Amino acid sequence: MLESSLDVTIKDQTIEDLAFFLDEYGPTHAVRAKLEEQGREIRRLRGHVKQLLLLLSGRTPSREWQEEERISTTGEENEQSVAGIMTDLDFFFRKFGSTRAVRLTLENQKHQIVSLKNTLHSYPLQGNRNSVVSSSN
Repeated sequence: MLESSLDVTIKDQTIEDLAFFLDEYGPTHAVRAKLEEQGREIRRLRGHVKQLLLLLSGRTPSREWQEEERISTTGEENEQSVAGIMTDLDFFFRKFGSTRAVRLTLENQKHQIVSLKNTLHSYPLQGNRNSVVSSSN
């Protein structure tokens, strides 16, 4: 079981991080959903930045960069079973090594999104700008 393999310091940190996740996001599966959502947003914004760079260099942007449909996460249950939480914790430890790394990844993703949006909004391109950044707002 996951709990028995953690030392006291990591257990305390994990409990602290779980409390943070519950306060900030609700159930732990919402944390996983937020990680995925922010990852998609970063990929989408990076595509917009690439297209912006193509426009700035005088080249024609490709049509392949069009924004993919967002997966709606509305209607999720707010309650989560202990088994579900343990599954999410196992995922966090396997993918990130610790719950603290998950918190840092979430924060880093937020900063990347802000930075990419700032990059897009810092280049006025008259008429062409709308085609690149219209869906990034």
